[in-house]
Amino acid sequence: MNILTLLYIILVYSISVIVIFFILKFKKFQNYFSVLRNRNNGFDGLRGLLGISVFIHHTIIWFDFSKLNIWKLPTSNFLSQMGSTSVSLFFMLTAFLFTKKIIHNNINNWFIFFKKRFLRLFPLYLFSVLIMITLIFFNTDFEFRTNFLILLKSTIHNFSFYNF
Repeated sequence: MNILTLLYIILVYSISVIVIFFILKFKKFQNYFSVLRNRNNGFDGLRGLLGISVFIHHTIIWFDFSKLNIWKLPTSNFLSQMGSTSVSLFFMLTAFLFTKKIIHNNINNWFIFFKKRFLRLFPLYLFSVLIMITLIFFNTDFEFRTNFLILLKSTIHNFSFYNF
């Protein structure tokens, strides 16, 4: 790991802490956060740091791609683990908080519960996928550079989270 990468990591974490500090200083946001007292702020904060770690990992991979035109993991073991370990811990913490919420709220109607989750998460997921497809089309000059069946299969795979 070179000194520029280390400085980048320090810079991103520092900016994140400064932004959070200033957000918490505004009265409007303090009222919003006081409503969230039932949340586990320590775990939410750790999930935020893990998300920032994944962001750093992805930007370093993207930076290497922009220089070498090859997708590859960072050569530093620390930077490689920064992505995969952070994702694993993020999902474990999320599963813990999700289970705690289910137990605490004594959910009886699973259909309504999952319908609410779906309606909350899927629109943003669909929007993100459509933005990516649009960017890819612009990047390839609206030209298919792969077999249409392969494209269809990968699109279904990405929309369904099903590995076939």
